[in-house]
Amino acid sequence: MSDFHEKLKEFIDSSTYDYKSLSLKIGQGGRYISNLLNSKSDPSFETVVRICAALNITPNQLVGIGDQLSIDNLGMEKRLVAAQAEKLLSAVTREAHSRLTLRGIRPSLDDILHWWHQNNGQLKNFRSIEEHVDLFLVPAKDADTPIAVSIGPAGLLSQTLEIKSASEFRKIAAGFGEQALTQVMDSHRRAAENSPVLSVETMDFIAPGQRFPMSLTYKRLLLRVEANSQSMILNYAQAFD
Repeated sequence: MSDFHEKLKEFIDSSTYDYKSLSLKIGQGGRYISNLLNSKSDPSFETVVRICAALNITPNQLVGIGDQLSIDNLGMEKRLVAAQAEKLLSAVTREAHSRLTLRGIRPSLDDILHWWHQNNGQLKNFRSIEEHVDLFLVPAKDADTPIAVSIGPAGLLSQTLEIKSASEFRKIAAGFGEQALTQVMDSHRRAAENSPVLSVETMDFIAPGQRFPMSLTYKRLLLRVEANSQSMILNYAQAFD
């Protein structure tokens, strides 16, 4: 970790950027790089690539193993650079993911995407996020209701509607309404094409023990995952703070 931070600081100092301008260049808040260098935050897969592109360096240079690849917009080379950046991210964030698991803190969207990329869409090394996500079968062409496989006890569905199992979800889903179900199924089908689906959703519901409806706006990430030749849709939802 310290080698990464030291290398990054050296490259920034020799560039035309200061910490704030580089933070803004990569689409982050003005103090992002400063916090990163003080080990207060860790870069996502996408952020590593953006930092390298802004500084005109390679992921290999950040870890001091030579300039073997350059970042440009060519398809094949971009995929190779992404693979190198992913290896770098694994080393840079291993400690952060261990801390997250030990503390029981909910994962971020970047954590979920990183896990998905690292495992090539396979449902493995799943323990650190298992409680926070829901799994559904990839919908058949004529399906009109999502079929739940598992509901994460720390996920948004469980926490807001107190849905604790796939069977409970099936009972409650019948009351979601045709339009809501159609939107969910369309989103699941897009995710089944193997492209992440990220959206902002609003859910109206009556919480257990309450008399009046509530409205919740949240971020939702859908990913296709594979396990033992079974295709599923992973759902991760995170309420806005």
